[in-house]
Amino acid sequence: MQIEQFAARILAYTVVYLIWFVAKKLSLNLDKTCLVTFGTQRQYKYDIKFGTVKITNVDHCKYLGVYIDRDLKWTEHINQLYKKCLIMLVFSIRLDKDCLINVSRVFILHLSIHICFMA
Repeated sequence: MQIEQFAARILAYTVVYLIWFVAKKLSLNLDKTCLVTFGTQRQYKYDIKFGTVKITNVDHCKYLGVYIDRDLKWTEHINQLYKKCLIMLVFSIRLDKDCLINVSRVFILHLSIHICFMA
């Protein structure tokens, strides 16, 4: 498919979505809306607009708590989990023993859920 055809098709779909949103009295949070290009043709940066607002091209985005990157790898998701672990470690140094045990149980449960979905 040619790039021009693809861009025209995307533009047509955004118009349809915009009409649907208006008809249902909904709004799209454009601060959380982004565009990730998957595949071999990703060197192109598409200028997609929803109404008058340009949708941001990004290398990765967060969707339902999982970071998805353009190569469909787990690198960004693992980096974000690592940052969370460091923050929790710094936070846990300031807690007393009982509170630290409860917080660590919750955090370990949270991480185990992520690990189960990644397997």
